Amino acid sequence: MRGRGLEGAVGVDRLRVYSVDDESIQVTWRGSDDGRLLIGAGPAQVEVTCAPSADLRRHARRTWPLDRHAWGPGAAVLEGLEPDTEYEVWVETAGGARGTVACAKTLARPRGALLYRLATLNDIHIGERRFGLARNFEDRHPLPPPGDPYPLRCARAAIQEAVAWGANHLVVKGDLTRDSEPAELHAVGRLLRAAGIPADVVLGNHDVRNGVAAADYLAGYGIDARPVVRHRDLPGLRLILAHTPGPGDRWGQVLPGQADQIARLARAAAGPCMLVVHHPPATGPVTLHYPPGIYHAQSQGLLRRLAAANPATIVVSGHTHRNRVGWSHGIPCVETSSTKDYPGQWTGYRVFEGGVVQTARRVQAPAAIAWTEATSRAVGGQWGRWTPGALADRSWSLVWPVPPPS
Repeated sequence: MRGRGLEGAVGVDRLRVYSVDDESIQVTWRGSDDGRLLIGAGPAQVEVTCAPSADLRRHARRTWPLDRHAWGPGAAVLEGLEPDTEYEVWVETAGGARGTVACAKTLARPRGALLYRLATLNDIHIGERRFGLARNFEDRHPLPPPGDPYPLRCARAAIQEAVAWGANHLVVKGDLTRDSEPAELHAVGRLLRAAGIPADVVLGNHDVRNGVAAADYLAGYGIDARPVVRHRDLPGLRLILAHTPGPGDRWGQVLPGQADQIARLARAAAGPCMLVVHHPPATGPVTLHYPPGIYHAQSQGLLRRLAAANPATIVVSGHTHRNRVGWSHGIPCVETSSTKDYPGQWTGYRVFEGGVVQTARRVQAPAAIAWTEATSRAVGGQWGRWTPGALADRSWSLVWPVPPPS
């Protein structure tokens, strides 16, 4: 994807391609001079009504506008596109000004029929009240309905958008809560029960604090979050869910017995597998990011077993709040961004007979994106640069490898 430098000409600030897949492109922007935009690419176009400008509020300090524009951040999806095709993305304002702002190429489509769609969330942190390195960013949004704190507002909107996209199943990859408080866990249970589609959950390090048995609370809402290795077979894919929080507050772990169980389930699968964990496995010998994931030796032992058991396996995780893809022993290890802070994302997977396509989508609801865009200013503005990752980390198409003969 390459920009054309015409954003100023059409009065839209930082309009960029956020993600692509084999049939759609999502574009996002920070602000606009016009309340209505017409955005298009190829045969697709969509008219957007912009939301009020986002505000930034630091604890005990005044609120100030996030940008200089009258209208705030937003996102739009251009659908009905052809796979493996390059498109020019254009924007037209209500005043009639039009400019080409980017080029984007859709992904190749794996062979065979589409079998299933599932969506994932992670690091929703229900119960959080402030955000940032010193927890100094506070929530103040000008949009109704009032009362819902930003973690719940963003998670609910993400689920609604994922269901509208066609998700048949929801997977939440840990850090459902801020501090494992009973009230937070009840709020998570109500949220997932209202999703309208089945949900699977693994716990994160935030969900095992204070000696609270989070799985017992969630079981009351029909949600299985037991801290054990378990699996669910979906059309074209076996989900394997594993509990990775370690004894500390940051590092994850996969003990030898867990790795053996995971490998046995992967080997026994009728086809490809997706291993769902909260902490990402280490794909290199040195951890160069914070927070850290699963210890290197344990990660390599797990990935080595998975590669031998079923090479058609991907590992998906959260925890780092960043989009990133790493490879080890031929296994892709996929980290995805948080739902409740910049960029504010849910992630979809379309499972085909011959492979899988990842679709990363920023949550588009105005009351959600106004908040998540503001959090891009955290850590001196570095949060907005670090967390999205590269386009190739957010958008990819994978062809399943041919399994070895049994």
